[in-house]
This record gives sequence, C-alpha cells and structure tokens, in this order.
Amino acid sequence: MTASRSNASRDSLVQGVIIAGVILAASVAIKLISPGYLSPELAQRLFGVLIGAMVVFYANSVPKALAPYLESRCDPAAGQAIRRFTGWTLALGGLAYLAASVVAPAASATMIAAGFLGLALLLVIARIAWSLRKGSHA
Repeated sequence: MTASRSNASRDSLVQGVIIAGVILAASVAIKLISPGYLSPELAQRLFGVLIGAMVVFYANSVPKALAPYLESRCDPAAGQAIRRFTGWTLALGGLAYLAASVVAPAASATMIAAGFLGLALLLVIARIAWSLRKGSHA
C-alpha cells in the first residue's frame, strides 16, 4: 500500500467517524428536545430531513471514491458512466428520502423514505454488477 492510499484510507475513516458522530449527536439532540419542544412526529420528520440531506451531500463524494476501484476493471468511459450514474442515483435517493420524510403520512414516512433510499442503493449495486459482468474490462 502506498503512502497516498494509506492517507486516503485514514482520511476516509476519519470522515466516516465524523459523519457517525454528527448523526448520533443530532439523534440525541432531537430526542432530548422532542418531549418538551417538538412533537414526536416533528422530531421524526426532522431526523428524516437530516439523514436525507446528508445522503445528498455525501452522494457527491461516492463517484470520486469509486474511481480507484473501477480504473483497473473498466475502460475509462464505462467507469465514468458508472460513477455518474452512482452519484446521481444516490443524490436522487437522498432527495426522495428527504421529501418522503416531509410529506408522507407520519405513520409510514420512515418506511417510504427507507424504501426510496434502498431502491436507489439497489439500482447502484445492479448497475455496477451489470457493467462489470457485461465485459467492459480493459
């Protein structure tokens, strides 16, 4: 492993820990203020908005992270298409999660939001598997 790849792995780990910390801190903050200041429904919707926004924000970095893994397995054009599809699909999945958290009926908002994000993730996995299996190897 080269030094730059080691630094990138360490940076990714630090970024992951920061993201997890933000999600946990937001969860705790919403839980602490929800009985007195927020209704349970509003707290659930607020947390859904937070998660959806974070998915949209970090969907931009996924294509950049995929580049090293795809460069040895795909030709450059196929790798670019996979990265573009991944970024857009995850960003739209995050937007759908956010929107469902806001407008869907409260009893089923979490299930609908998770369904949208899960569908986006399944589409990304299928697209990558299909492209790599199709024979777009370099």
